[in-house]
Amino acid sequence: MYSHFHSFLACIALCISCNPDALCGNGEEKSFLINSIKPSAFIEGRINGFDLDGLVSEQPLPENCFLYDAVDHEGNTGIDNALSTMLVDLEGTELEMFPQYIEYSIQQGTFLTMIHITGIDDPVSDDCVEVELVLVEGDVLIGGDENILDGQTLYRKTAEQRTSSQAFISDGILHAEGLRTSLLIDGEDFLLDIPIHNIALRGAFKDGKLQGHLGGVSDINDLLVLSQIAYAGFFSFLQDRMYQHADMNPDANGVCQGISSGFDFDSINAHLR
Repeated sequence: MYSHFHSFLACIALCISCNPDALCGNGEEKSFLINSIKPSAFIEGRINGFDLDGLVSEQPLPENCFLYDAVDHEGNTGIDNALSTMLVDLEGTELEMFPQYIEYSIQQGTFLTMIHITGIDDPVSDDCVEVELVLVEGDVLIGGDENILDGQTLYRKTAEQRTSSQAFISDGILHAEGLRTSLLIDGEDFLLDIPIHNIALRGAFKDGKLQGHLGGVSDINDLLVLSQIAYAGFFSFLQDRMYQHADMNPDANGVCQGISSGFDFDSINAHLR
């Protein structure tokens, strides 16, 4: 099967061969503010996500940390999304509130992320665009329906490092890989910062918005901060379960040091300054 990843590599080769000093031209610029992001859910045993490690784990082996990969809704195998599996396993614990904490953080303006795209020559088919995930800040305007208003301007955080990836658009679908960001979780009495790297993103342009899913890898030590959500006596239990679901970056002893994740997102038109 000709994967999106191979298409992505072809795009980079095309861009470099055209002009090694340029990124992806001087086309249109678009920014989208993520106004909803939730861990992808299993539906009839399948889930949105990406093959983040290039392995199809159909049986438990050391190189895949003795875990199985999932299958997406299109029938693609090798899907890495251990976070969603872990959340299902931990239903009934404090981590059951994890999706609600993310939504609350967005509404409070604590966790604001923009998908910033430049070099768009054609929003339906473009061999090369530049994409970055940007943590932003500013006064968030909320409408009477308690949803974030579109079209507003927000500002790049001063400490934000610019990390972008060459990507492409095919049939109105944006494909990008190699991105980074952080989940900033506001739980009223705690604030968690969970870095995510090696992010792949796929989103469809529709009615001036961008909708789709993204997935990446978090280091186990960074994700262990989620155990802070637990009440006293449950820290060790949650940490043990997280280690059991680690599925990425095995060390020399075959012990995985990372956990894959997958999220469904909606976004609205916005402006980046």
